[in-house]
Amino acid sequence: MAFVLAVARSECEVRAAEAIYAGYVVHCPLGGYVWQAIHYLHGLRDAGVEPFFYEDTRHTWEAFDPIHRTSGTDYEAGLALAGEAFGRAGFGDSWAFFDAERNKWAGAGRDATYEAFAKARILVNAGGVHRFGAPERAGKTNVYIDMDPAYTQIRLAGGDRVLRELLHEHDVHFTFGENIGSSNCRIPTGGIRWHPTRQPVAVDLWATGPVPAEALFTTIGTWSSGGGRDVELGGERYSWRKREEWEKIVDLPRTSGVSFVLAMEVKDSTDLAWLEANGWSVRDPIAISRDADRYREFVRGSRAEFTTAKDVNVRGWLTLGATSSSGESRRSRRPRSPATWSNGRVRVQLQVTSPPKTTAGQN
Repeated sequence: MAFVLAVARSECEVRAAEAIYAGYVVHCPLGGYVWQAIHYLHGLRDAGVEPFFYEDTRHTWEAFDPIHRTSGTDYEAGLALAGEAFGRAGFGDSWAFFDAERNKWAGAGRDATYEAFAKARILVNAGGVHRFGAPERAGKTNVYIDMDPAYTQIRLAGGDRVLRELLHEHDVHFTFGENIGSSNCRIPTGGIRWHPTRQPVAVDLWATGPVPAEALFTTIGTWSSGGGRDVELGGERYSWRKREEWEKIVDLPRTSGVSFVLAMEVKDSTDLAWLEANGWSVRDPIAISRDADRYREFVRGSRAEFTTAKDVNVRGWLTLGATSSSGESRRSRRPRSPATWSNGRVRVQLQVTSPPKTTAGQN
């Protein structure tokens, strides 16, 4: 977080005391999105910048309702979760949601939001789910954080006009793909100067103890999101679907003797039977993640995270040049209980690590 602010300030010569963080919580009120926003808000506050969370429906209107498991324009579930989560995290008076179609405000409301925009000198657009007009951007350092590295840059190279216009409305651009723009990375930059960044983690909110002996390797996420977000570069297709990667290690529990939990909504009954026959324990992710505290307890109760990366990440991000997390946070981890498994195609080494010794907002 400090890196984001340092670059934003040095490039645009601002000394911000307040910032708008435009994120994605009400649209998809699930634990991962909620905690991502809270970590950024804490990161900004720890860096000496008072944040205000903002979300609206002008650029992205469709929302997911985790209660009825439908998508549409009913924002009530998201508003209830956002209000509770931000309140518990100490930001109860520092968030707002604007339903543009109905001209309705929630959270701090219209006047408080207008005041926050007037005072702020940094506007952070997380993931590009918002688009702001010139008056809203005026007098601010406009920061774009790319949370889908490779996918974003390949879309840009493919001629996505709306994305290009959106990016050029920002002064500084960050990405989780740490090598993008370097000489050893083949991902096209699209003429954008991409700065590497990592997500802040407010570790004080995730206190952990010793890993219980009975704890299992777990993950929570999406089993298959369809092909709607696949991209092409140089005649090659880069898939957005994790299912293709899980297929490569589907026999891992059965052949390794290690237990795993997949909190994923596997709608295809054939896929579900296939996973269970190979020893995977499949749980309902929505029941876990529609409550931010329950989501946190699921993660904290895990022996360790075990997951796969999408093809667009593996070949388009990792293989083409992005680095894995390294530095002080990795060096402070202490491995325990390694286990190695191979099916002739994929080799997996499992080990439990103690949490890295980092501080809230460290980037």
